[in-house]
This record gives sequence, C-alpha cells and structure tokens, in this order.
Amino acid sequence: MAQDQRPVDINFLDGSTGAAVATGNNASWTCLCTRSIPLLGRSGRVDQQVVEQYRIDCPDCTRSYIVNPEDKDQGVVSHIQEVIRPRRLSQ
Repeated sequence: MAQDQRPVDINFLDGSTGAAVATGNNASWTCLCTRSIPLLGRSGRVDQQVVEQYRIDCPDCTRSYIVNPEDKDQGVVSHIQEVIRPRRLSQ
C-alpha cells in the first residue's frame, strides 16, 4: 500500500498560515523565503516539550521550524510551527 500524503498547516511567526505535506512523522514545506528546495523534517518532542534536536533551520535565511506530532515523540505530524532561533551566546 502507498504511503498516505496528507496536508498539514504551517503557523508562521507573523500570524499567517501555509500548507505543507506530511507522510507519517515526516513533513515537507517551502520556507517563507521561497527557497527553491523544500525543507524536510520529522516530528518530535520529549515530555510535551519541543526540543532543539528537532528544529529545522532554513539554510537560505534565518527562519527555523518545528514539526509537531499529534500525540507522542516522533508521532504522526500535527502541524509545523515557525519558531524563534535561539541566539548563540558569545564566548
């Protein structure tokens, strides 16, 4: 049987929304910067908290995203959320 391709929402920081496609715990979408190659990420969280290791950073701009699962770590994709990329502390 073929994998189910289903639409999911992207919530951007400016309040707008967009569309992505998900298959299981993976999703693909186009960044707001209109990068020519889609971004790809898998869902993940630990103890209901989004964790840094699941953040997807666009290589062409400063935007970052998290793929949120419906119910468990690496579960079926619920939606994608643009997030603020943490600043690196200078040493």
